[in-house]
Amino acid sequence: MNSKSEAKVIKATALRMKDGSVMTDAGEFTSECIIDCAGSYIGETRLKETLAAFLSKFHLKMGKLHGGYFPHELRSPTVGRLFLVGDSAGQCVPFWNVLRTDCAARVIERELTLEEGLLSTVCEIHRIYFKIAGWLQWLINAIPNFWATQLGKLWSIRSVSDCLLNQYLQEFENCLEAKPLRHFAS
Repeated sequence: MNSKSEAKVIKATALRMKDGSVMTDAGEFTSECIIDCAGSYIGETRLKETLAAFLSKFHLKMGKLHGGYFPHELRSPTVGRLFLVGDSAGQCVPFWNVLRTDCAARVIERELTLEEGLLSTVCEIHRIYFKIAGWLQWLINAIPNFWATQLGKLWSIRSVSDCLLNQYLQEFENCLEAKPLRHFAS
């Protein structure tokens, strides 16, 4: 039996990739498998300027900031050798995060090579419900606020939200039946 792969689960803000390493606000991480579950984001967001402009309309000043990325659109589940989970991947639906962390755990346990794990993670996002969720995330940001409000009202109808949530839970159960999950400690 092969020994486990070296892995790092980072809980720091990922700033950029450099020569196969992940540069964060807590230092540099180099490992065969790196999982970003801190809700960070590698890239430019321009959120600070947008927030400052919004606050100035109400004559308010910005206080201390934390975080730095609001997940409003889907991103690739991987950046180089970095597995993205949760907000850093542009979404925070538990089902998809479980699949991604399970895939990373399989790499750590050496059941998959890093390349197979990265490919498997990429393939998971092509499932139909994930596509629908991605389309809905895009739609909410693309339509006028009036229509976004109407969709929110529709979602708030108990029978509609129950139907959608039941479908989500059924898909999650189907996934668990098809593939038992691995867990790892951070």
